[in-house]
Formats: sequence, structure tokens, C-alpha cells
Amino acid sequence: MESLYTTISYDEHLSHGNLIDLPENLLEKYTNENKTFPYFFKIHTSYNSFYVGVCEFSAKDYELKLSPLLAETLLIHENQIVQLEFIENIPFGKYIEIEPLDEQFFKLPDYEDLLEFHLSKLDRKSTRL
Repeated sequence: MESLYTTISYDEHLSHGNLIDLPENLLEKYTNENKTFPYFFKIHTSYNSFYVGVCEFSAKDYELKLSPLLAETLLIHENQIVQLEFIENIPFGKYIEIEPLDEQFFKLPDYEDLLEFHLSKLDRKSTRL
């Protein structure tokens, strides 16, 4: 497990989903250990834990960068020390069931095509490393 301090980042590439930036030395470490992409981690704080993916390996040494929205959702504050655990052998999902937050979604023209388009864009982003 790695101990890292958190930095709140307003970078656009972190504004979608549960993605973080990590230091380049962690990329080197896991590459040298022959870990395969994509990399997933579990962040442990003193009161909870959660799973994240990596967007970039561009953070400073010992730094974990995350979006303000993710920090707020996960109750993490600036410069908080967290534990980062590498997670292996995550099975691929086979099914997802989603529902809109409100009925206004169904008033969008071609909402099914719109949803499929945006989900396919997310799929391309998640496999790009």
C-alpha cells in the first residue's frame, strides 16, 4: 500500500467519473511488476474506502490528484493522507441497469440514441491509457 497526500484539481480530464491522477513512479513500479492495464485502486481513509481508476500518471511524487466533486463525494479534503491499494483481477461487468434522475430525461428527443452515444464515448475514454 502507498501513502499519498491529496490535491484537489480542477483539470478538465478529472471532471468525469471516479478518476484520479497518480505519480509517474507508480506507473514505473507497476509496469516493472508486470501488472496489466487498466489499473484500479482502492483508496482508504480513516473512515471509508472506495474504488477509483487512473486517468494519468502526471501527479507529483506522493501526490494523488482528484476532482473537487469526487473529493466532496468521498469526504476527502486537500492535503489529506490516504492509503492507496492496487487492485488486481477485477472481473469485467456484464450488465448494468440505470435509471434517470427524473422524468425529464424521457422528454429528450431520441433519448435512447443520446444515451448510447454518450456511454460509448465513456467506453473509449476508460480504455485509453
